[in-house]
Amino acid sequence: MKSERTPEEKPWVSAGVAMLVALSFALVSCEKKESPTGPDNHNPPAGTAQVTGQVRDAAGQPIADAALHLVYVFTGESRATHLDQPSVTFFQSESPLMTECGGSVPIPDGVMVKLFWDRNGNGPDNSDQPPPLCDHPLECDDGPAGTVNIIEFAFNGLTSGLGPGMFYSDPGLVTQGDVLDPNRFFARIYCMDGNVLYTSNWVEPPSGVSDAVLHFDCDSSCNGAPAVPEWFLTQSYPNPAVDSITVPFGLQVTGEAVVLLSAVVERGTDTLFSGRMWSGGHEIDADLADRPNGLYYVRLVSGGYSAQHTLLRNITDYDRLRENDPAVWTANDGTFSLAAAAGVIIDRRDAQGESQGTAALARLKVVATKNGYAAADTTFEISSGSIIALNLTLHEL
Repeated sequence: MKSERTPEEKPWVSAGVAMLVALSFALVSCEKKESPTGPDNHNPPAGTAQVTGQVRDAAGQPIADAALHLVYVFTGESRATHLDQPSVTFFQSESPLMTECGGSVPIPDGVMVKLFWDRNGNGPDNSDQPPPLCDHPLECDDGPAGTVNIIEFAFNGLTSGLGPGMFYSDPGLVTQGDVLDPNRFFARIYCMDGNVLYTSNWVEPPSGVSDAVLHFDCDSSCNGAPAVPEWFLTQSYPNPAVDSITVPFGLQVTGEAVVLLSAVVERGTDTLFSGRMWSGGHEIDADLADRPNGLYYVRLVSGGYSAQHTLLRNITDYDRLRENDPAVWTANDGTFSLAAAAGVIIDRRDAQGESQGTAALARLKVVATKNGYAAADTTFEISSGSIIALNLTLHEL
C-alpha cells in the first residue's frame, strides 16, 4: 500500500549452434502426468496444479538455490511479448518408428524427418508448408529475420546411441531474428511413394533452448449521483498486476476496515490497510513489493461484512523476475515442488480499472534463474488437479 485516498480526503549440437547454446541458453524438458500413481503422488487441490522437478547444470549436476518463478500466459497474446531469448529446439523421437504401421523393422539412420510450419495455427494439415529457410543455413548469421536454419534432419538413432528407429535433431531448430507467428512446428516422415507415413504433434518452442519430444501418428496410406452508502469490494486493478494495485471498496457505516492479501496456493497473509474510515466509497493503493508471481485473494473485512476477489501478479520480464522473490527455491539436490493456480477464471482490468473481460489460467510458464546462469523457461497447458514434471538445465553465462 500504501497510500489512501477517499472522497472526504545436449551433446549432438553442431559447432555454430553449440556456441549459441553455450553463451545464451538453457535446456528444458517437461512431461504432463495425467494419471499419477504410486505412494508419493497425490492429487492437487481443486483450482491448482502441482509442478515438481529438478534443476541441473550442463554437466547434469543438481543446482541448489535456483529460483523458480511462475508466469501466466494468456490466449491471444503475442508470443513475442514474453520472448526473452530466441528459441532453439532439439526434436527427439518418443519411441522407435518402424518402416510401416505396425511393422517391426526400424527406420534406418539417414532417412529424413521433414519440418513444417503450422502457419494457420489449426494443427497439421495438407496446407502447411516448410518454414522459410534462411539465406545461409545452418547458422543463419545473415538472416533474413523470420526464418529458420533447418527444414529437415536425419534419423540418427544408432550413431547417437538412442537406438534404431530413433532421432535427436542435429542441429536444433533456430529462429533467426523475430520468431515466426505462430511459432508452431510439426514433423512428417514420408514413404518411398511420396505419401505421408508419420505426422507428429505440433510443438510451440519456448524462448531459450528446449527439447521437444515428438510422438507420431502413423497413416497406413500413407468503468454520480449521491447514493446511500453500501458495502462493496470491487475488483482491484490492474489485473494482472506488476508493481501496485488500487483496491476500490465501500462501507455502509463509519467503522474499522481491513484489507488483506493472501496467496491462494500457500500460507501467509499481508495487511494492505487497517484503520477507521468514513462511510461511502474509498480506494487504497497497495504496493506489491517483492511478492512472487501468482494468484492472490484480496479481502475486505469491516463490521459484519466481508468479501474477496482474486488478483494475479504476473511479471513477465526476466530481469524483473530475478529481482523479486520466487515461488520456490531448489533444494540441495536441485529438486523443487510448487503449486500453481490452474483452471481459475480471473477478471482482467486495465490500469484505469476498465474491464478487459475474463481469462482462464490455463497456460503456465515456469522460469528458472540463478546468478551466473542464463534463464531457462518452458510453457505448457495446465488444468485443475494436474501434476507436471519438469527438468530444467541452466547454462553458465
